[in-house]
Amino acid sequence: MKFNSYDELIEYLFTFQDLKYLEFNQKIINTTSPIIGIRSPIIKKIAKEIDKNEIINFIHLLKNEYYEESLLEGLVIARIKDNQLFDEYLEKFVYKINNWAVCDMCISSMKQLKKDKKYFNLSKKYIKSNQEFIGRVGYIIMMDHFMNDQHIDEILSILNQEKLSSYYYVNMAKAWLISVCYVKYRNKTLAFIKNNHLDKFTYNKAIQKIIESYRVSKEDKEYLKTLKK
Repeated sequence: MKFNSYDELIEYLFTFQDLKYLEFNQKIINTTSPIIGIRSPIIKKIAKEIDKNEIINFIHLLKNEYYEESLLEGLVIARIKDNQLFDEYLEKFVYKINNWAVCDMCISSMKQLKKDKKYFNLSKKYIKSNQEFIGRVGYIIMMDHFMNDQHIDEILSILNQEKLSSYYYVNMAKAWLISVCYVKYRNKTLAFIKNNHLDKFTYNKAIQKIIESYRVSKEDKEYLKTLKK
């Protein structure tokens, strides 16, 4: 698939507009970008259909006016095979993110991030950012690409050091990360929950997210309720 102009792309995207889905997204996605209202499977399908030889040209075509454009950009960047180009466009893209949905869907799709320790170091850089969604990107990279035996201890240590952010979506990402740590490394994370320096908000949200998980036993959920502050 190839688009010859920005207007051609936008006209094409509007052919997939779902007004009910638009209304739904407007309620749950806090973004400054207008939303067309295209279901995620369709956006993912469009990204896959972009001619692999046209990926860079497609990215340069975008103006980042619509929420779905940002989704497409991230999903297309995830298809870049050249490491140097991937790094270049990832860095540019991260600084454009202005909502949790683009962050989460696009960062999770970037399987290249698993392949090199440098991206774990990059995530540690991002969580120090004073920009809300760059900070969230850092935690999502850790959660989606470095939740493994090699990194779990360092992730828990990092979570223990970080203070309450002034940004809601950063703190929610931290809580979500802790819940995934618990699912995959129950004993280590339970010990962490019992002895940590987390702020009350992140601590309680993490427990709430663990309790909401279908991958946690009923007995664990009942016990964790007693640990809430």
